[in-house]
Amino acid sequence: MKKNLLSIFTLLAITSPVHSQCLTVACPSNITTINVANACSAIVNYSAPVVVNSCISAASTTFAFTGSVQSYVVPSGVTSLTLEAWGAQGGANWVNNVNYGGYAKGVFTVVPGQTLQLFVGGQPTTTAGGFNGGGNGDAAGKGGGGGTDVRVSPYSLTDRIIVAGGGGGAGFWSLLHVVGGFGGGLVGGDGYRDTPANPGGLGATQTAGGLHGTCSSFSNTAMAGSFAIGGNASGFSCGCEGYGGGGGWYGGAASGNCRGGGGGSGYLLPTATGTNFLSGVNIGNGKIVITALGATNFTNTLISGLSSGSSFSIGTTVQTFTVVDNSNNSATCSFSVTVSDVQLPNLVCPLNLTACATSSNTTLSSLAPVTVSDNCSAALSYSLLGATTGSGTGNANGLFNLGVTNIIYRAIDPSGNFSTCNFSVTVNASPTLTVASTNSTICAGQQVTLTASGANTYSWNTTATTSAVILSPTVTITYTVTGTALTCTASKVFTQTVNPNPTINAITNTSLLCVGSTASITASGANTYTWNTSANGAIIAVSPTVTTTYTVNGTSTAGCNNLATITQSVSPCTGIKNIATGTAANVLVYPNPSKGIFVVDLTSSAKVIVTDVVGKLVYTSKLNEGKQTINLTNLPNGIYILKAESNGAVNAVKLIKE
Repeated sequence: MKKNLLSIFTLLAITSPVHSQCLTVACPSNITTINVANACSAIVNYSAPVVVNSCISAASTTFAFTGSVQSYVVPSGVTSLTLEAWGAQGGANWVNNVNYGGYAKGVFTVVPGQTLQLFVGGQPTTTAGGFNGGGNGDAAGKGGGGGTDVRVSPYSLTDRIIVAGGGGGAGFWSLLHVVGGFGGGLVGGDGYRDTPANPGGLGATQTAGGLHGTCSSFSNTAMAGSFAIGGNASGFSCGCEGYGGGGGWYGGAASGNCRGGGGGSGYLLPTATGTNFLSGVNIGNGKIVITALGATNFTNTLISGLSSGSSFSIGTTVQTFTVVDNSNNSATCSFSVTVSDVQLPNLVCPLNLTACATSSNTTLSSLAPVTVSDNCSAALSYSLLGATTGSGTGNANGLFNLGVTNIIYRAIDPSGNFSTCNFSVTVNASPTLTVASTNSTICAGQQVTLTASGANTYSWNTTATTSAVILSPTVTITYTVTGTALTCTASKVFTQTVNPNPTINAITNTSLLCVGSTASITASGANTYTWNTSANGAIIAVSPTVTTTYTVNGTSTAGCNNLATITQSVSPCTGIKNIATGTAANVLVYPNPSKGIFVVDLTSSAKVIVTDVVGKLVYTSKLNEGKQTINLTNLPNGIYILKAESNGAVNAVKLIKE
């Protein structure tokens, strides 16, 4: 694969002309690296420029009380510091108290860039001890003053290199001066009330805290000071005010019974030079003054480029540093950081695709690469070979011709790294289906054959999978066939017209026919009729001598037919006369036959019952002597039996309804 690497510009480290020969700066050598995986950059660490500073100056910095730890970073070129520390005055409720903090001074060897932690003691205004080791007071008594110290790494209490002790708590009680011990020196001052002959908390030494305080006894060890911590008077309720011990190297003891607390001791690292101790010289909060004597203070500033440990982009970044000291001496140097991109774009093509077209081409819109990514972004292009040709940028979606087209994707990043992948698109023609019927119009229930063509395989909505299907629909229905050819499918619908078969009805004008009589049978529901008697027409007259079934075949105007049957019942109609048993009333019925209205003439009242020829009751009523009318028009035409029952006897008469 062809790869275009970034041109690497080599920049020589340059040191600018020095405005003063006492200040020079040298940059590191040019750096060349490659990108971090999956990033358009690289993390680059480099050494700080080396500054040589022979310009001499002295600078002092004062740190006042803040109530929290403070820091000081040794300036470049400085290897020696003069440290001065003042401990805090103890708490006091009378202006003439002299429980002042101590003072310590020394010269110490340090390393440029070294960080010192500074703890500036605070003077309390309440019973709470001052910041940095002051002990708590009690009742109206005040706390002890905090010590002031400087610490080196790891910054524990044993890492203090200079300590100025804080004064013990003091006050004024019952016109008597409660004196707190002064802070500082190798031994802190003792506290007392009015005169030293009335002692309070003892001052600390270099090896131990103030040994005891006064509360209920003159040797209350619970109020003694400890390493860096003044003694605590709170909570003892000694019957008078209690005062806290001052903080320092060791803390002074606290005291109750209205006696002053002891002062804390000072300390200087044994290797310090130019040392000095003063006791009881500082009023109020403590402070620290640091004097750097040696090379002038200067700033080393990155004026262009990125800091060490930063993420550098692909290409070349020029790093320029300028050093300026407080006398305005300056020097400049530069070097280059070059990051080369060696990561190829990640490009994955989709799988080969087969599509279908209803014409000579089709539009495809799902041809984007599965993956196209790069650590620095990549531009995507494509080329088409085969049935469809062309090229372009971005995705290859668009119009594709019938046949096979090869698609080649290419992703290239700004550094010239590129990757390719390819896949094919096959466009097949969708089948064109036709459906033919052996009879476009049939009668319900008739068989018809539908034949599909234009594809290789077929699937009907009847579940059939052959090209031809034999069907017997009863109503007009639409069939769907799906054909497949070269993975492409198409569907065709065909509506088979089905004419309904007629519904044929046949009725007779009399349900029971006497032998020798004629009945009229009428058919309906069709256009033409053919009877099993060979007669044609809707109405036929029959005179059967026995019960006979007749069949009629009716044909509709659409040519569809259906059958109906009717059974004509026949009776010999003999032996049904006036039948009398006992002394039943005589009965006369007329007109007979009738359309259904009969006059019944009785010689006496009787129960009249009418049944059909099979004995089914169809009428009953109690009738009086004489003539009455009964209505049987609701009954079918036929023969019925009327019985008149009276006096335990029956008379019967045959009725004919026509």
